[in-house]
Amino acid sequence: MSDAQTITPEEVREAFAAFLKERADAGVLIAQAVTDITVTHRVVRITFDLNESLMSINPFENLAQFAGQPIAFRNEECARVRAGVDSVDTQLPDGTSLGALTAAEIYKLGAGLELADEK
Repeated sequence: MSDAQTITPEEVREAFAAFLKERADAGVLIAQAVTDITVTHRVVRITFDLNESLMSINPFENLAQFAGQPIAFRNEECARVRAGVDSVDTQLPDGTSLGALTAAEIYKLGAGLELADEK
């Protein structure tokens, strides 16, 4: 693995995939509905195939709050992955948005700090 300054899009994708797989393996139904994860131009796009039943139990108004956890906290691994991410977008297979947040917004939600405070 490379350092934070040179994290590759594939390493970013792998970090998000590992988190979502761990949650899916733990029985989180929304995580089990992930069908695709891509990283293009520092944007992580996660596609969820959510039916009405899953949508009704989704506790997140913006699914990027859940999906963005690999960059949300004040620890070395989150900082490393966050160095390669500008935003996280979530969507249905037809492209309907399930929410998007910038890396700074996700960090503020998770760590309670401004991204500038991380340094």
